[in-house]
Amino acid sequence: MQKIACDIGYGFTKYKTDKILASFPSAIAHARKHQADIALNLAHEFEGGRYLLGDAAVRNALTTRDYSWLAKYAPLLLFEAINQVAFNPADEIQLVTGLSLLNWSKRNEFAERLSDFVVDKIRVNNIKIILVPQGKGVYLDCLARVACLANQLCLIVDIGTNTLDVIPFESGKALAAEAYATCDGMNQVIQEVQKLVNREFGISASEAEVTKIIRTNQISIAGETRDLSVWIEEEKQIYFEMILNQIRSKNADLYKRADLIIFAGGGANYAPDYLPENKQFYFAPEPENSNVNGYFTLFGD
Repeated sequence: MQKIACDIGYGFTKYKTDKILASFPSAIAHARKHQADIALNLAHEFEGGRYLLGDAAVRNALTTRDYSWLAKYAPLLLFEAINQVAFNPADEIQLVTGLSLLNWSKRNEFAERLSDFVVDKIRVNNIKIILVPQGKGVYLDCLARVACLANQLCLIVDIGTNTLDVIPFESGKALAAEAYATCDGMNQVIQEVQKLVNREFGISASEAEVTKIIRTNQISIAGETRDLSVWIEEEKQIYFEMILNQIRSKNADLYKRADLIIFAGGGANYAPDYLPENKQFYFAPEPENSNVNGYFTLFGD
């Protein structure tokens, strides 16, 4: 049986099978006719357009700030994940994936988009989908890592590229009425660094390119490497102070009572360096993969 867990994010698409855990940038760019033949050979035909994706699309990637982008291109990103694990799209595929609480009202629409689509004239319509709220995967992943978590009260803080999901769990159950999501993902930092790069160097960098710059604190200009760590670290500090204040404000009682506050998602890679020491804080290992690891556990043994 072909089983895959897939976390289709605005920054990266993460996927896991019983044999592989991997990811690629969720970067998508138009493949124009005037581009080199090699670019066109990498292009995918999808809903009347031709697109580059992943590493090949980073330089000219489309902006990825809202749900309309995800709704349109999620099938293309899922198709790439299916290709990379060498599944046969004609056979049944069991899929577990997630969607931010910010867009949870569109869950049926999202599931339909992923259940029947065509890429490169290949129809994929034999997918059995389990769709869960983003952040539940983090909780499931951490159950196996944190002693007694199943009996505790915890807050999951899932920091994505475009979304911030905060979900409380108590004794294994999500407290849905007290969960919330906002658009305050790492895009807050990305957009500020994007402005800096344009202002200081006159370069119009895509958000996907800026994400790579933030990871290294460096940019290459005319063959010379420039260190941007001072500016980037300031933006990260401002960002994490903002989200911590937001969590305290929206979940004041839960924040005080929680046995554990779990930080995960790609943005949580930076969190330990910018949040104050607190015995409540737990940083998920390889936080960018925490959701997809948890999704995969839903397949059982």
